[in-house]
Amino acid sequence: ATLITYMGSEKHITIEDIDNIICSIKEENYQQIANSIADLNLSKIETEISLHIKQGVYPLAIIRVVANYFTRLAIAKNLVANGLTASEAVAKMKPPIFFKQKPIFMKHLQIWHIEFINKFLSRLQELDALCITYSQLPADIMLIDLVIKAAYSLKQRKLRSA
Repeated sequence: ATLITYMGSEKHITIEDIDNIICSIKEENYQQIANSIADLNLSKIETEISLHIKQGVYPLAIIRVVANYFTRLAIAKNLVANGLTASEAVAKMKPPIFFKQKPIFMKHLQIWHIEFINKFLSRLQELDALCITYSQLPADIMLIDLVIKAAYSLKQRKLRSA
């Protein structure tokens, strides 16, 4: 069904067309991990990460996809801090946020404060460096642990400010 949608009325399918579709599907799957983390959905995070690891995805790839997503959140947060509305900030993102992802991204902009995004990005960079230096480390477990700690900190802050 994805191939038919992608090709439209075109009848000739190339290997390049199939590669493009596979890459697109992989990106959507990675996006689900980033969304689960940004949603602070702890049960889904563990399931998503474990599933991808079982499918042969290297944990470092997951860490970098998550870091990229949170970097984009930080950029949008900074644009908002400089006077743009959230919608204007999202519209300025390069590459653009996929239209199906926009409402989810907007929700994540509301959930995460810039200082937590920056702290989380810093910890992701540390984890990335550890994984490169010590390849035998259980990066998937360390990532899940990092996310649980971030979720706890964020929830504690919300409780204090309520």
